[in-house]
Amino acid sequence: MTTLLAWIEVCSSSDIDTEDVIRFDYGERTYAIYRSARRRLLRNGRLLHA
Repeated sequence: MTTLLAWIEVCSSSDIDTEDVIRFDYGERTYAIYRSARRRLLRNGRLLHA
């Protein structure tokens, strides 16, 4: 089975302030996009995982 992954452009890094979060809905799923001083993270809206 082949799994194809596609990048989805959600926002620019400058759209999220440092130490802030924005909500992103895609289909029936909700995600949180975080920006810290050192990195950017995407998390599933229902389950926090690292």
